[in-house]
Amino acid sequence: RHATNPNVDDCRRRSTATATVQHTGPRGLHRQGRPTLPTAAMAANASDGAGSEQMIDWIKTRVELSAFEEAMWTAEHDAVVIEFIGDTSAHRLLMAVYDGALVMEYKAIPPVAAVSDELMYYIRPDGHKLTAANISEEVQYGMVAGASMDTLLRLMNKIYSPQILGTNNAWPESIKKDFTNHFHKFMCSLTETTHEAAGKTVLYLPGNLTQISENDILSAAKNKDLVQQLEGVVIHWTRQIKQVVNNHDNAYNAEVSGPLEEIGFWRSRTVDLSGISEQLLRGDVRKVVLVLEAAKSSYLARFETLSQRIQEGSVEADNNLRFLESITPQCEALAQAGPKEIPAILPTLLKCIRMIWSLSKFYNTEERLTGLLRKISNEIIHRCRAKISLDDIFDGDVDGSMVSLGESIACGVAWKRIYKRTAAAVAASSSREWKFDDASIFAQIDAFVQRCRDLLEVCEGQIQFARKSTETKGEPGPLPMFGGSRGQEITKALLEIQANFETQIERLRKIQRDDYEILDVKTSKWHDDYNYFKNMVKDYEVMYQNVINTAFDGVSHVSDGVALLEIFYSLAKRDAIRQCVEKKTADVYILFEKTVRDARHEFDKRDMGLRPNEPQFAGSALWARSLASMVQESRNLLQDAKYLVRPREAEVAEEAYNTLNKVLHDYMTNRYYTWNEKLKALDSTNLQSRLDSPLMRRAASTDDAPGGAKSKDSLLECNFDEHLLALFTEVHYWEKFQGEFSIPYVAHDLCNQREKLRVMREHVMLVVRAYNNILVDLAPEERRLFSDHIRRLDKRINQGLTKLTWATKGIVEFYVKDCCGHCAETHRIVKRFKAGKESIARTCRWVAHLLLLKIDKNTVYDEAEFDAKQAAHRDSVKASFTERHQSIKETMVEMFQNFKDGSSEVQREWRALVTQTDRNVELALRQTVKRSLQELSRAINGDAKTEPQTLFRVNIVLENGRVDYRPTMINLTHVVNVVAKEMISTVSVVPRLREVLSTEDKGLEVSTRAAGDEEGAATAAEGKAEKYPSFYSIIYNDMDMLKILVSIMNGMSSTATELQKYLSYWDKHKPIWEMDKESYIRRYAKANRTLKNYDTDVTKYREQQADIQGEQITHTINFIQIDCTLLKTALSNHCTQWQNKLLGLLNSNAQRELFRLHDKFESNTTTLRTKPLSLDHLSALINTLKTLQKECPSIEESFQPLEEKYQVLQKFDVQTTDEENLKLTTLHETYETFKEMLVETEKSLEKSKVTMKRDLEANLESYSAGVFDLRSAALEEMPKDSEIGVTKAFEIIKSLRGRVEGVHSRQKALKNGLDIFGIESPDHKELRDTEEDLDLMDQIWSITKEWSDAWDGWKNGMFGDLDVSEMENAAGQYNKSVKKLGRKIGKWPVHSAMTATINQFISTMPLIMDLKNPALRARHWEALMKEINKEFDPHSPEFTLEQVFALGLHAVAEFIGDLSANANKELAIEQNLASITERWDDINIDVAVYKDPSFGYFKVRSTEDLYQVLEDDSVQVSTMKASKFYLSFKEQIDYWENLLSLISEIIDTILTVQRKWMYLESIFMASEDIKKAMPD
Repeated sequence: RHATNPNVDDCRRRSTATATVQHTGPRGLHRQGRPTLPTAAMAANASDGAGSEQMIDWIKTRVELSAFEEAMWTAEHDAVVIEFIGDTSAHRLLMAVYDGALVMEYKAIPPVAAVSDELMYYIRPDGHKLTAANISEEVQYGMVAGASMDTLLRLMNKIYSPQILGTNNAWPESIKKDFTNHFHKFMCSLTETTHEAAGKTVLYLPGNLTQISENDILSAAKNKDLVQQLEGVVIHWTRQIKQVVNNHDNAYNAEVSGPLEEIGFWRSRTVDLSGISEQLLRGDVRKVVLVLEAAKSSYLARFETLSQRIQEGSVEADNNLRFLESITPQCEALAQAGPKEIPAILPTLLKCIRMIWSLSKFYNTEERLTGLLRKISNEIIHRCRAKISLDDIFDGDVDGSMVSLGESIACGVAWKRIYKRTAAAVAASSSREWKFDDASIFAQIDAFVQRCRDLLEVCEGQIQFARKSTETKGEPGPLPMFGGSRGQEITKALLEIQANFETQIERLRKIQRDDYEILDVKTSKWHDDYNYFKNMVKDYEVMYQNVINTAFDGVSHVSDGVALLEIFYSLAKRDAIRQCVEKKTADVYILFEKTVRDARHEFDKRDMGLRPNEPQFAGSALWARSLASMVQESRNLLQDAKYLVRPREAEVAEEAYNTLNKVLHDYMTNRYYTWNEKLKALDSTNLQSRLDSPLMRRAASTDDAPGGAKSKDSLLECNFDEHLLALFTEVHYWEKFQGEFSIPYVAHDLCNQREKLRVMREHVMLVVRAYNNILVDLAPEERRLFSDHIRRLDKRINQGLTKLTWATKGIVEFYVKDCCGHCAETHRIVKRFKAGKESIARTCRWVAHLLLLKIDKNTVYDEAEFDAKQAAHRDSVKASFTERHQSIKETMVEMFQNFKDGSSEVQREWRALVTQTDRNVELALRQTVKRSLQELSRAINGDAKTEPQTLFRVNIVLENGRVDYRPTMINLTHVVNVVAKEMISTVSVVPRLREVLSTEDKGLEVSTRAAGDEEGAATAAEGKAEKYPSFYSIIYNDMDMLKILVSIMNGMSSTATELQKYLSYWDKHKPIWEMDKESYIRRYAKANRTLKNYDTDVTKYREQQADIQGEQITHTINFIQIDCTLLKTALSNHCTQWQNKLLGLLNSNAQRELFRLHDKFESNTTTLRTKPLSLDHLSALINTLKTLQKECPSIEESFQPLEEKYQVLQKFDVQTTDEENLKLTTLHETYETFKEMLVETEKSLEKSKVTMKRDLEANLESYSAGVFDLRSAALEEMPKDSEIGVTKAFEIIKSLRGRVEGVHSRQKALKNGLDIFGIESPDHKELRDTEEDLDLMDQIWSITKEWSDAWDGWKNGMFGDLDVSEMENAAGQYNKSVKKLGRKIGKWPVHSAMTATINQFISTMPLIMDLKNPALRARHWEALMKEINKEFDPHSPEFTLEQVFALGLHAVAEFIGDLSANANKELAIEQNLASITERWDDINIDVAVYKDPSFGYFKVRSTEDLYQVLEDDSVQVSTMKASKFYLSFKEQIDYWENLLSLISEIIDTILTVQRKWMYLESIFMASEDIKKAMPD
C-alpha cells in the first residue's frame, strides 16, 4: 500500500502530454461491464442505502470517458457498483463506452473492441471494505487512452527511468542494485513488446549510458555492477537478434495466408534487418560493446556472431523481395477476382513463378516455392469462400448458392489442372523439374472442393425436402394438394420430413454459428457432422419413397395414379426419388392393364344386370359400349401425360387395350344384327293385331284358385301388350347410338303410334289407380263393410274389362272420365270413414297416453298441496274424458250414415265395428290408469334407469329434545293411498259405448231390430238381458293394478325406514341440545380453564355453528326431500347460547381480575402510606413493600393475559361496560402511579428504620445468653440412663422441647427486625446440638417403648398363635434402627441396654422356630418333656412364650433342634405313605371285551402302567423301611410292603389264567366237532 501525492500526479500529467494514462485520487479501482444484480452476501457487505448512493455518486462523478453521457448510466450499473463495493475480493472496476453503451466489469476484462479508445479504471487494495467515509482514501482511479503500450513506454522513459537511475537517490546499494537489474529487465521486455506489434526490432539501451564517455570505458569495465547490467542487456539483444535471424520464413501462418502476405513478410523483414543493422552501428550500442570487450565478457562473442548474420540476412531478404515483387500484380488481381475469373489469372502467375524458380538466388528452393504455391491455394480458397454464402444455403437463395458452389468447384479443379500443365511444361523445357509435394500444395484445395460438393448436397436437399428456391426467398415452397382419403396423411408425412430436414439444417446453422466455420477446411470435425447429415438425408429419401409408396397404395384408378405421378414428377429432384417415381409410372401402366383385364373379364361374364322390362339387345350393346368408354378414358389420360417415361409395361397395356376394343365392337354389331333378324320374322299385320286386347284385366291375388276365375275384389291392371312395349324400348335405346345402327323399317309404322298409345295407357292407368287406391285403403273387414259400394263401382268399370280395346276409337276418353268420377266419390266416402276411425283411434291413443296423475318435474310438494293439485287434475281429466267420449259417439253416428241402408252383411260388420271400438276405449282407459299408477310408483320407487323423483317435502324439526319429521310418513302414506284410488275412480265418468249408442241412437237401434237374421236377433236379446260391466269395475279389479298399488305402498314403507335412519345422522350434534348448559358452565368455571380453552371452545361452537349452517338445507331420500332449515335454525340457536354462556363467563372472570388489580392498588396504597408505630409494624410494612416489589413483574405480566381476555371478548363481539372499559384503559396508568408510590414508601421506611435499630441490638444479646443457658441445662437433664423408665424419659424430653420452642419463638420475634436492618440471624451451634440430641433421645426411647409393647404381646399370647416370620422381621427392623442410632449415641446407657435386649431375643429365635415346627408330633413333645423332666401341654392356652422361658427350654435348645430336624424327616415318610394310599385308591385295571360282546367274555387288556406303579411304590416302600425312622411307621410300612407284593402276585395269576383260557378257547370253541362232543 502506498499513498500518492496529488501534486506529483499533476506534475506527471503535465510532463507527459502525449501519455494519456491518468491517475486521480489517493486510491484506485477498475470497473467492468456485464452488470448483474447484487447478491445477498455482497449487498450485506456493502454500506446501508444512503451510503451506497453516496459511493455510487462518487464513482459516477469521476467518470472521464469522452463519449460518456449521463443517460448511459442505468440501474444495472448501480447494481454492478454495489456488487463491487460489497465484494472485498474485487480490486478493480473497469469502464468503457462501446457501441453507444457504457460497458462495466469488475470480474473480467472488457472486450478488446470496447477498450480500443478509452478505459476508465478504479483500483482498491484487496480485502478492504469500502464505506462512504473512506472511499476517497482507499480508491485510486484514472483513465487509459490511445496506444497504451506506447504511452507506458514513454512514461517509463521520461518520468520513472531518470528518477530510478539517477544518482541523487539515497537507497541502500543492495536495494538499488537489485531494483535496477529488475528495472532493466522490465524495460527490455516493454521495449520489445511495444515495437514488436509494429513489426520492428528495437534494442533497449539503459539511460545511464549517456553518462559514460569514451574515456571512461576502462573505468566502466571495472564496475562489476554496471558490467552485470550491460551483460543482461546484451543477453536480451542476443535473444532478440537470434529470433529475427531464425525467422527467415513466413511458415508460421502458411496454412491461412496468401501470396500477398508472403510478399509483405519479406518486405517487412528487409526493413527490420536494415533497422537492426543501423542500430548496431549507433554510438551508444558501440559503447556497450566496448565496455564488455574491455571487461572481457563471455556473452559478447555470441552477440557479434549474430550481428554478422544480420548482415547476411539483410542481403537475402532484399534479393527475395525483388523477385517476389514481380508476381505482385497477378497476386493483387487474384485477391480481387471471383471464382469464374481466377482460372484466367493462374497461367500468368505460374509463368512468373517459373521465372523465380529459374533466376532467384535464394528463393528458388522447393520448400519456399511449395509454400508460395500453397499460399496461392489459400488465396483461391479465400476468394471462393467470399463468393459462397452459407446464409443463402441455409435460409436464402438456394439456386444462386448452387451456382456459386459449382463455380468454386470448377475453380479448384481448374487450378489443379493448370498447375499440372505448367509442371509438365517445366519438366519438358528444363532440367530442374517441379518435384514439389502435390499433397502439400493441393491438400486444402482438394478438401475445399469436397466441402463445396458436400454443401451442394445440402442445397439439393433443401430443394428436394423443403422445396426452397430463389422464388421462395428462403422459405419452404408450397406443397401440391393431395386428394383422396390419404391426402392429409401424405401432406402430413411430407411436412414431417420437411420438419426433420429443417432440424438437420438448424444443426448445421448451429455448427456454423457456435462450433466452427464450415468452409474452414482445417476443421476435420466437418466430416463426422456431414456424414451424420448425409445418413439422415438417406433416411429422409427412404421416408420420401415410403410416402410415395403409401400414396400409390390406395390408388385403384388410372386417373388417380396419373394425378399423383404429375405431382411427384414435379417434386422429385434427387436421383433415388426420381427412380422411385419412374417405378410408380410402370405401376400405373400395370394398373391400366389391370383395368383392361377387368373390363374383359366383366365382358366375358356377360353380367349386364338387365331387368326383364329393359331392352335386351340395345341394353347389352350399350353395356359393351360403356366398358369401352371407361377403358378409353384411362388410355386418354396416359396419352395426355407427356412428361411420363414410357416403360416396357406401356406396350403390353396398349396391346391389351386394342384387343379389348375390337372384341367389344364386334359384340355390339352382333347384338344389333340378332335383334334385326328377330324383327324380320314379324310383319306389320301381326304387330297390329296385338292392339285388340281389352284395356284392363283383373290382377291375380293370393285368394284366387289356380287356373280359376279371378275374385271380383281383385286389383286392376293395364292390359297393354308387353311385346309392343319391349319393341318401343329397343327402338328408343338403339337410337342412343346416334346413327351408328339404323332402325329397321318393319318397326317404323308401329313406332309412329307410340305417343298416342302412351297417352291411352296413361288414361287407362288413371282408372286403374283410382280403383286400386280404394281397395288398398280398405282392410279386408272394411271391404266387407263397403261391399255395397264396391259392387256399384264394379258395374261401372266392367266395360273396360270386356268390350273396350286399344284399337277402339273415341269412347275410351268418356269411359275413363265416368269411371274416375265414381271412383273419386267412393274414395271420398272411404276417406271419411278412415278419418273417423283414425279420429277414434287417435282419441284412444290420447286417452292411453293421458296421465291421471300430475307431477311436475323439479317440483316438490307439501302434503296438502299435492292432494289439492291431484284433485284439480282429476277434475280436468274427467271433463276431458267426457268431452272425448262425446266426440267418439258423434263420430260413430256420422260414420253410420253411410251404412244405415246397407245389407244385413253390412249391418253385421257395423255391429262388430262398434264392439271393437268399445273394446279399444276400454284398453285405452286401462292403459292410462296403469301408466298413471306406474308413474306414481316410478316417482316413489324409481326404476332400472331412473332414480325416484323428489315428490314430497318433509321438515325435520327439534321438538321436546328429540328430532322428528313434520309431516309424518303415516300422513304421507295416507295421502298417496287416497290419490291412487281416486285416480282409478276417474274412469267412472266414461260409459260403455255400446250402451250409449243403443240408448241414444234410435236409428241404430231400429237397424239392429230390423236386421232379420237370427244372429242379429240373438245379439239384441242378449244385450237386453245382460248389462255390460262398467269400465271402472273392470279396471279396479284388475290384478296388474293391485300389484302396482302394493308396490307403491312398499315403496312408502321402505322410505319410512330410511328416513328413520337419517335421523341418526344428526346425533353427532346431540350434545349441543342435550347437555345442561347451566351445570356445564358451573363446572367450567370451577375448572379454571385457560384463555386458550375459552377461545378454543367458543371457536369450536362457532365452527360447529358454521358446520351446521354449512350442512345441506335439503337432503333427498328416494321421493322425499328433507328440509333441514328448522332443525339447523334450532341447532344454530343452541350454539349461539353456548357461545354467550362461555363468553359471559370469560367476561365475568376478566372483570373480576380487572377490579381485583385496581382494588389491590388502592388497598395497598392506603396500607403503605400509614406511619409505622413499632418494629413489628415497620417489619410488616417492609415485608408488604418487598412483597409488592417482588409481585410487580408478575402483576405487570398479568396485564397481557387480562388484555388478551378482553381481546378475545372483542374478537367475538362481546359488549363490555363503560366502567370496565375505563378501568382497562387506565390500568397501565394506575400501575405506574402505584410503582411511584412504592418508591416513595421505600424512602419513608428507611428513615423509620434508623430509630428502631438500637432496641433490636439489646434484644439480640439477651437472646444469645438464653441459648447458652439452655444448652447447659439440656446436657444435665437429658434421660440417658435406661433405668429412668419410658414415661419419665418422655416427660423430660417434652420439657426440654418446650424450652427450645421458647428460644425459637424469641428468635422468630427478632427475625423481622433483623431482616429490616439486613443483620444476619445468629446461628447458634449449641441450639442445633440441643435439638439434635433431643431428636436422637426421642428416637431411642421410642424404639424402647415400641419393643417393650411388642415383647409384651408375644410373651403373653398363646404360643401356637405366634407368627415366627413376623417376629423375626420385627426384631431385624428394631436391630437395624438401633444400630443406625449407635453411630451417634453409642455411648448412652439407654442405647447399650436396648442393643443387649434385642440381641438376646434374636439368639432365641431358632428355639422358637424349632418349637413352632408343624412336623412335631405328640411323641416328640413327650421326648422333650422327658428330657427336661417336666410336664406341660403344648396345645393349651397357658402355654405362652413366657412359659417357654420359665420351663427352661432355652437351656435344651440343641436337643430341641435335633428333635425338630428328625420330625421333618419323619414328616417326609408320612407324606410318602399318604401319597401311596391316595394313588392306589384311584388305580383301575384296564379290562376290555373279548371278541363278541354277546358272549360276555372280558380280558385284561394292558398291565404296563399297573406294573410301573407297582415297581415305583415297591422301591419307595423299601427305601422307607431302610430309614432309621422305620420304627415310627413300622405298621404302615409293613402293611404296604405286603399289600404291594400281594397285588403283584394276583395280577400275575390273572394273566396266567387268562392266557391259558384264551388258548383253550380257540381249540374247543372254534371246532364244531369238539363242541358237539362236549357236554352242555
